[in-house]
Amino acid sequence: MLDRRLLIPFIAGFNSILVQLILIRELINLFHGTEMVIGIALGFWMFGTGIGAIIGNRARGLKKYLLLAIFMPIISFIIIKSGRLILNKPPSELMGITSELLFIPLPILLFSILSGMLFPLSTRLFKEIEVRRVYIVESIGSFTGGILFTFLMVKILTPFYILILTVMLHTISGIFFFKDMKNFIPPILLSSVLLLSNAERILLKYFWYPFKVVHVKDTPYQNVALIKNMDIISVYGAGELYFSYPDPIRKEVFVDPVMLYTKGKKGLYIGYDLQIRDEMERYNIDVDFVIEDEYLMKSILSRVFKKDITYYKNPVYFIKKTKDKYNVILGDLPPPYTLHLNRFYTLEFFKSIYASLKREGLFAFQFPGGENYLSEEVLYSVSLIKNTMEEAFDTVLVLPGENLIFMGFKKRKGIKSIQTLWEEKGREGLYVNDVYIRDRFSFFRMATLEGVDTITTDKNTILSPKSFLSFNIINSLLVGDRLIAEILKRIDKKDIYIIGVLIVVIILLFYIKRKKNIFAEAIGISGATEIGMEIISIYIFQSLFGNAYTMMGIIFASFMAGLGLGAFLYREGNEMIKFYISEALLFLYPLLFIIFILIIKVLSLPLIVGTLLFSLWAFISGGVGGYHYAVSTHLYGKEKAGVTYGWDLLGSFTGSMLLSFLLIPISGIPFSLAFLSLLNLLILIMAIFL
Repeated sequence: MLDRRLLIPFIAGFNSILVQLILIRELINLFHGTEMVIGIALGFWMFGTGIGAIIGNRARGLKKYLLLAIFMPIISFIIIKSGRLILNKPPSELMGITSELLFIPLPILLFSILSGMLFPLSTRLFKEIEVRRVYIVESIGSFTGGILFTFLMVKILTPFYILILTVMLHTISGIFFFKDMKNFIPPILLSSVLLLSNAERILLKYFWYPFKVVHVKDTPYQNVALIKNMDIISVYGAGELYFSYPDPIRKEVFVDPVMLYTKGKKGLYIGYDLQIRDEMERYNIDVDFVIEDEYLMKSILSRVFKKDITYYKNPVYFIKKTKDKYNVILGDLPPPYTLHLNRFYTLEFFKSIYASLKREGLFAFQFPGGENYLSEEVLYSVSLIKNTMEEAFDTVLVLPGENLIFMGFKKRKGIKSIQTLWEEKGREGLYVNDVYIRDRFSFFRMATLEGVDTITTDKNTILSPKSFLSFNIINSLLVGDRLIAEILKRIDKKDIYIIGVLIVVIILLFYIKRKKNIFAEAIGISGATEIGMEIISIYIFQSLFGNAYTMMGIIFASFMAGLGLGAFLYREGNEMIKFYISEALLFLYPLLFIIFILIIKVLSLPLIVGTLLFSLWAFISGGVGGYHYAVSTHLYGKEKAGVTYGWDLLGSFTGSMLLSFLLIPISGIPFSLAFLSLLNLLILIMAIFL
């Protein structure tokens, strides 16, 4: 018969993953969708859990800490929603990496410390129940929470109401276990007040103050917000501006120059702004419309343009699978500030576009530039994209302006200047006319792009997202994070090698100083490897499918389920052989992950198949890590489980920070996985020969 006391760790695991997912998603929205937030948040989550476990080993009184844990998710949520007020940043203004590092620990640590305390506190109540069993039950709770969050909760509940649900579940479990209604009246009252007071709406007003909130919705891809300022409605995704309506200038200055180079009448538009599509149709182009976020499109159609249109979904998948060929394709998405957006500026995407063009067709998009001057960092980002396009297209042309216009052509030679084309077939609009063309594309402004080809030979790919790094550097400079920008600019692969050598030296020094065994260091490297695999899984999933915003729930859940299964499968006996095997698996698994990624990238799988495969991979990864931790802890000494737990979390924290800021952005994903693999090989060699 199942012990009712196990309800506490089950609810703790269930609620913990729900709170983790919601807080990370809210932080993503606060910091303009950048996936660096995921690595930072996971790192500090592990750090806070470790501190909580240490405190929990010494603390007494599960009930009072459970009560604190009930309230803390709401407090953390309010802090994040008030983030712009706390950081003194108006809505939609960019925030740099320094702001992320300073702000994220506060809401994450407030809950993760208490969450970490609950496990050791609750295990004391189960003296006759094996601690491993409690851990497994908590993992089952996490897995269940992640699955329900991904496939049910996000579709019927807002993030705030999901947090209220966690308050209710913790309250019910406390009443059920302690049989004490009196002490749990405050969370009951809190839930009732929050439900009746429309508190979420109040928080939204503060988040977007002083603008009027027309509509806000969490979609599978991002948080969508329609904001009104006077008579203009602006459409935001994850805090990033997609477009404003009405905006007659934007549609002309983008579409009209491109139409001068267009031959043929079959077009494709990738974006959400019907103003751009309408301008294309003004040139008698038959336009197919493809969007990524259907929920965002429905919000725009019903609340901005107030009409229905036919559109296709999933640009990456559509471009690869469509049999239609186009004379002109316009991309109209924000710059690659995030991995979600970077996927539309990669070599892989450009090659797919090229294959969908008719002979002499062209692909065009806008890109941040400068009217009269381009900084060193912007020139690098322009050169990077131009180099990437030149590998996919036969000819690449870049037109100057506050927003540059990139054009990639299929088998077209002898391209005329824009001034010549304007004289031959220019069509004056409300803003684009003869004066505008002569001014924007003057000799002086065309000269701002001279030499851009020679700045770098780098290319932007899914596995090496250089544009993502480039725009994080530009953003850091724009908000005054010059130190962070300089660090990211100066560090290259040679410095990564030096960091690797330093890590090896530190491991050896710890080993020599303690004069014992390598198992504590092995647990630390294992923690870094496991968190690294989890972060890279999310990053790659985001780059391939674009909706990790929702699907990271099932990936996290699968990883936690794997950890629980790994701990469950461990049995005492032949520990050193088991250690060698599990360490060898940790060495091989990152290398196998590279092969897995390359296969998935080539296959162009539907979302549901990709989700299942990544979840299975996360599950196996968690299983290897859980089993390795159990074996290593036994070898180090079961009586020192607290020490090994600390090593595991220290490794996880360090690994998440190094991967998020340095290894992945600077060296790419294959290099990062190889780096983790080599560290585990070092541990295996030391274990065998020392």
